[in-house]
Amino acid sequence: MARHVRSQGGRAEVLPQALSHGEINARLGLDSDYTRAVEAFMGSLDAEVARHLQ
Repeated sequence: MARHVRSQGGRAEVLPQALSHGEINARLGLDSDYTRAVEAFMGSLDAEVARHLQ
């Protein structure tokens, strides 16, 4: 998916996690390095999103 996004001129990052999809869904948003990394990427895409994440 990330490769396709990049081939279309978009930005994508892959952040491998040793978790199942369900575990990621359950943990994303908790106070963790993973959540901070996802939020940093999201904030880098749009200034308004960055403002809401502060």
